[in-house]
Amino acid sequence: MKSNKNDYRDAEAIPEAVERENMRFVPIKTEDQLDLQALHRVRDRLVARRTSVINQIRAFLLERGISFRKGPATLRRQMPEILENADEKLSPAMRRLLDFLWQEWKGLQVQIESLNTQLEQIASSDPSCVQLQQIPGVGPLVSTAVVSAIGNGAAFKKGREFAAWLGWCHGNGPPEESPNCWGSVSGEIPICAKCSSTERTPRCYVSNAKAPLWGSG
Repeated sequence: MKSNKNDYRDAEAIPEAVERENMRFVPIKTEDQLDLQALHRVRDRLVARRTSVINQIRAFLLERGISFRKGPATLRRQMPEILENADEKLSPAMRRLLDFLWQEWKGLQVQIESLNTQLEQIASSDPSCVQLQQIPGVGPLVSTAVVSAIGNGAAFKKGREFAAWLGWCHGNGPPEESPNCWGSVSGEIPICAKCSSTERTPRCYVSNAKAPLWGSG
């Protein structure tokens, strides 16, 4: 770091880094990794858009005194009834707009489910994904996200380096002193460094025991 970052200084730093003996380099991603990473990025965008549609529908209904719980399942269950119920005091224009948003949500849901199916097929056929799914709490989404990011994990000498790359905290104090043991391969799927669970439990606080990370010796 010589001065403010720009393309010219980056280009100058690259040959200097190559000449250093102890420099560590990131392995080049394969075509399959890039394709899998692109699949996750498209899915993340669609999920964010679906959440935005749900929030907008809830906001419009709250302005008219109609409320329901957050989440796709509640929306799927209650939205048809809201649109068809003549007792709900919704203007024709608002009813048409809500129906438009409802159709948009259903289209996004179909696209997300299609991508989920593709990821499940990849996770069941890729040896690295199959190995990762042997860890409790790791499913198709997490395993494919890990493989798309690090391949076979050869860039890390041990599981602790992988944990540090994710930003996981390996503290030795009591739970109230080290609660931050969660990392995320993608912004959507947090997983625990201690028990590899995707849901917070009492085990999700780091103790003296090493986390059962994939690739640890």
